[in-house]
Amino acid sequence: MSFLFSSLGCLGTKEWRSAGFSEGEVRNQVLALKTELTNEINTYIASLDDVNKYAEAQKEIVRKQDMEYQRQIAEEVDYYFLKWDQLFRTKGKALLEEKARLEAEKKRAEEAKAAAVEADRKAAKEAAEKVAKEDSARAAAAAFVASKAVNDEPMEFSYYGVEEALQAGHLLKCEESAIKLEERRQQIYQEVAITNEKLRLGLSNECSCLDLLLIIASHAQKHESKIKMLTKTIAGRRIITKVDGLLGTFFDSSCPQSITVAIFAEKIVEQQDRSKQKAIFAHALVIVKVSAEVPLALDLVLCQLNRACIYMTPKYITYSKSVFGTKQAYLKAIGYKEAKGEIESEESYVSRVKSCMKLYGALVQTKVEGVENKHDLTDGWAWLGSFLKFLPANLYTANALLAFLDMAGFALYEQYKKDFISALEIIYRDFVVALKEQGQDAKLTSVITGIQTFIESQKFLEEPEGRTLQSRLLSRHFSPEHSKPSWSSLENRRVDSGILMY
Repeated sequence: MSFLFSSLGCLGTKEWRSAGFSEGEVRNQVLALKTELTNEINTYIASLDDVNKYAEAQKEIVRKQDMEYQRQIAEEVDYYFLKWDQLFRTKGKALLEEKARLEAEKKRAEEAKAAAVEADRKAAKEAAEKVAKEDSARAAAAAFVASKAVNDEPMEFSYYGVEEALQAGHLLKCEESAIKLEERRQQIYQEVAITNEKLRLGLSNECSCLDLLLIIASHAQKHESKIKMLTKTIAGRRIITKVDGLLGTFFDSSCPQSITVAIFAEKIVEQQDRSKQKAIFAHALVIVKVSAEVPLALDLVLCQLNRACIYMTPKYITYSKSVFGTKQAYLKAIGYKEAKGEIESEESYVSRVKSCMKLYGALVQTKVEGVENKHDLTDGWAWLGSFLKFLPANLYTANALLAFLDMAGFALYEQYKKDFISALEIIYRDFVVALKEQGQDAKLTSVITGIQTFIESQKFLEEPEGRTLQSRLLSRHFSPEHSKPSWSSLENRRVDSGILMY
């Protein structure tokens, strides 16, 4: 039809007449064509309207879905905000209640403390009349101890030159907090010594009876012998009996506690030169147990260790001829003993340094169930950091470091892991290298080999002998073994740390 219409449109009047079409037929066909064309146009417009309506309907559906989704999100947000608000209110209320409870407890504690102070003041006032008699008894015992110290005087430590080093400033290398802590312990030690001396000299006329003095002196001698025997046999299995025996001497009213505790601190440190490693851990355990009942014992033991080994502070005194005058005076300042005008040998000094550091390494890691170790592994870790920061590398400091690592390396690795590995890297990279630069001395080479072997062979993974036995001595049951890191992870750490790069 469209083709016919287009063909007729191209013909003139003569052409369609000659073709045999009448004018009416042509007009009808044209009209029909126009009608058909109009219908097609209307159909197309109707279809287009349907498409537009469908598009609008789809948009409306999408809009409604979006509104529903936004409504759901809003409901979820409101729900979670409500939950958080309820939680915050609940926690806030609990915190306020806890704060009020703590304040009430603090107030009660302050009131109880004030009442205790008042009670102590009254008790002290009531006991004033008995002080003279008690002092005389203690004086007799102290006299015995003092006389024995004069008769059996061992080689003594000398602190000559330490004050000069402190005044010179640049000669003393140590952390300020560490030297203050040592001074505090030294002050406690001096106060105990002065107290005992006052007991010796403060005999009252009321209790000057010779018989009484002999009885007290006998008690003091008995306690000293008992403490000496107990400290010598601490490595035995019945360690609880030893602890009870020591505490019994401390709380025996026949002899002042300051004297018996001072004897214990002196004897336990003296024993280290002759102790095996198993016994050292047992000694550390006894110190912790005894100190829980008599805190003064820990201060006096640490002070005795400081006096026997200056590296336990840790501190180092540099030699200066203008300050010390002679080499002998310097050796006395760093802890060499002197007897009858002669300085002890280097071997003896190094041996004492190692034994003291082993006891210290055992002490800081000792744990007893139900008992607080007031000088624990955090103090040992602080010691290691201060040691590496301030002390130079030489024969004395190297032996002190190796002895400490042999005893405490396992426990330090268990607690500090990567930080302890980093410390070993510093030792291997800086400390050992500094030792090697000092020459090929046989004693120095030996301790260098010991430090290198400890790090390269990873001996800090091996529990030191006697450490597990330490806890078994307090119980019939064996304590569980400590877990060790896997070798695979440690091998990776060895590569990463660079410890074996040399």
